[in-house]
Amino acid sequence: MTAASQAAFSGTALCGLIKACLEAQGFEVKGEVCGTGVAGIRDVEPPIVVVAELKLWFDLNLFCKP
Repeated sequence: MTAASQAAFSGTALCGLIKACLEAQGFEVKGEVCGTGVAGIRDVEPPIVVVAELKLWFDLNLFCKP
């Protein structure tokens, strides 16, 4: 991803899109919870929890973390 495209599509914009999608499905959503990008919970029985780490790109270093 080029610097220009990163500026045009920031991580904040990505977080907003994911948050809106989860809220439309009935989740209560918070950003930056315990080092994750987005965390959401839907109050049903049993509760449904979604935790997502948002990245604009990925490489093998993401999979090789200890």
